[in-house]
Amino acid sequence: MLGCASNPTAEETKAEVLLQFNGLVDAVESLDAQAYYGFFDQSNFTAQFGGVTLDSFADFKTIYDSYLPSLQGYLSLDFPVVEVRVINESSAVLINEYLEVVLTVSGDTLRNSGSGTQVWKKTGREWKLVHVAASTG
Repeated sequence: MLGCASNPTAEETKAEVLLQFNGLVDAVESLDAQAYYGFFDQSNFTAQFGGVTLDSFADFKTIYDSYLPSLQGYLSLDFPVVEVRVINESSAVLINEYLEVVLTVSGDTLRNSGSGTQVWKKTGREWKLVHVAASTG
């Protein structure tokens, strides 16, 4: 029917979410906090890390902002597992496992690994993060 937009397929939704995830990873690797924050639904956001629940983006941003000055850069950031599970045409869950090596401003090299869960929601034409959870291995 002319003038009617078709609903995206699950594969199209997965591709859109993966594109956003890759942009998010690029922002993290480049230590670009403003670009990173652009991937979040800042008015409808929660997070869980190490047994702590954050119920606002402001709380999450405070923690992330305090972490950034200690980093000189990422030596590597790899995701050997990334899987998107589509809930419906406007929501999806991305699960991942990661391996990172960062260089601190003091010259130390830190290695970390773990897993993450991200809940993505599409509002209008944009996919935004509404929830993240991470655990370290």
